[in-house]
Amino acid sequence: MTAPMITCLERPKRWGAGHWTQGRAPAPEGASATWLEAGTRVATAMGDVRVDALWPHDRLLTPEGAVLLLGFDVWQGVGRGAAAPVVFSPGALGNVQPLRVAQSQPVLLKLPAGQSYCGQACLMVPALALVNGEDICLRPCKHLSYIRLTLQREAVVFAEGARCAARGARVARERRSYLALDYAAAVLLMADLRKVGAVANAGLPRPG
Repeated sequence: MTAPMITCLERPKRWGAGHWTQGRAPAPEGASATWLEAGTRVATAMGDVRVDALWPHDRLLTPEGAVLLLGFDVWQGVGRGAAAPVVFSPGALGNVQPLRVAQSQPVLLKLPAGQSYCGQACLMVPALALVNGEDICLRPCKHLSYIRLTLQREAVVFAEGARCAARGARVARERRSYLALDYAAAVLLMADLRKVGAVANAGLPRPG
């Protein structure tokens, strides 16, 4: 499949710390490919702000407190194929508004009561693994912009109220808050949950 072409060559000044991503869209298995659609609102010390309105040195809120935003990477192109966004309807993932992210974006999945994976009840999984054709869907589009935030350290940010992983300039020395699964492992987990009927639990996305 031909890679989407970059359609905008002018870089906003506040994005100077980052770079334009060339070539293919982020792969679904990319555990570190943390891309939010440009209009996504994230929680900051100043309130909820669109990611395309953030500036370096803004402070984003995380479950552990505020963390400094260092810079950006920007991708613009045709939102089809591997670049098509995953759209979570309000409430599908604890989000209060529709959430649009790249297929590779790790999002927090809370397992039903009594269910765990390697002893963990909360996991980070690629958004694509949760697509069910109902309240979580792929929505191809002619054009879109993804922005990847680089924080002072790896952290979880609040995007439209949902918890999404964000990369950092350094990996936190302390143990990560959530176990991260790759795409294949996440799909198998969702299939197992469907077999035991666990997907009926409120707040757990229904697999297709």
